[in-house]
Amino acid sequence: MLFALGWWSFVDGLAILWNLQDRFVSPGIEDWVPGIITTFGMIIVNLIDKEALKGGYSGFDDEFMWRARLFLFLGFAMMAGGLSGSVAVLVTKYIYNENMLDIWNMYLGITDVAQCILIMSSTAMLWLVQSTYHENDFRI
Repeated sequence: MLFALGWWSFVDGLAILWNLQDRFVSPGIEDWVPGIITTFGMIIVNLIDKEALKGGYSGFDDEFMWRARLFLFLGFAMMAGGLSGSVAVLVTKYIYNENMLDIWNMYLGITDVAQCILIMSSTAMLWLVQSTYHENDFRI
């Protein structure tokens, strides 16, 4: 739900910016990239089995656990990079603009940061839910 809300807010920011009569900035690839990188980081983090991080598999060596932790780090690094990229785009493109943009022209930059925060929140929620339930504990 948070993941969909994040992408919905970004699309809302795009729609509002494109329909402005007095638009001073145009959306570009730099507005899309932070959300895409954060989404890839979320996918990587949530694809990692939690038992592989603990070394809970009896047939695998320590190198398997090391690789799982490396991919977990890369996933979190991608999410942090996406968030910092969205903040950098907000500051450099929308806040420090020579035209002194109003809130509606800055709205896409704000929704870009909100998108990354919501995607990271959905990752944390999914990680916690997956960690609390075991395979046989699902109840409908």
